[in-house]
Amino acid sequence: MGLAFDSDTNTLYGSDISPPRLITINTITGAGSLVGSMGPSHEADGLSFDSDSNTLLGVDGLTGTLVTINTNTGGASAVGSLGDVGFTDVDGLAVDIDTNTIFGSSTFGDQLIEIDRFTGVATLLASLGFSSVAGLAFDPDTDTLYASATVTDALVTIDTATAVGTVVGPIGFGDVTALAFDPVTDTLFGVDNATDQLIEIDPVTGDGTGVG
Repeated sequence: MGLAFDSDTNTLYGSDISPPRLITINTITGAGSLVGSMGPSHEADGLSFDSDSNTLLGVDGLTGTLVTINTNTGGASAVGSLGDVGFTDVDGLAVDIDTNTIFGSSTFGDQLIEIDRFTGVATLLASLGFSSVAGLAFDPDTDTLYASATVTDALVTIDTATAVGTVVGPIGFGDVTALAFDPVTDTLFGVDNATDQLIEIDPVTGDGTGVG
């Protein structure tokens, strides 16, 4: 599942892959509401909202494709392939709107990648040094890239220049596969895949609290 927050409309989006569909999530109760199917060709393992272009982006980890998602219908359209350089199982996605950079995390190679927003082609930045980094989220106010490392149940911050990660602390939920950051309230959201639960994560300690 992916997560993305649109700060202009205060909307938290989520993606399901079985079947592939887009939902909105109530940040108070954690309840989801269906937007629509993504269609037969694509799913979105990772999500991120680009507020500069007002575009919901997704990454199809199965086919290695960057997609855009219609927030009214849920339909997904391909931007382009990540390339033939071995980037598979790309589950995390985050946008730095200040530098117009799309970051992705490959859980297969434990790599941080940069994705071209116009072609979808990915470029290796560096190895992460953490296993199974499945969720990414970017705080534009502090220029902080957050990540969830599911093997160690940890919240991590990543230096975007070197990909060096620093452990913030244990989240307390065993399978946090998606992150999203609300810059209006400075809230870091996550989804625990094991319990299908929306959580809030303290960005200072890493501690997660269930929403619903």
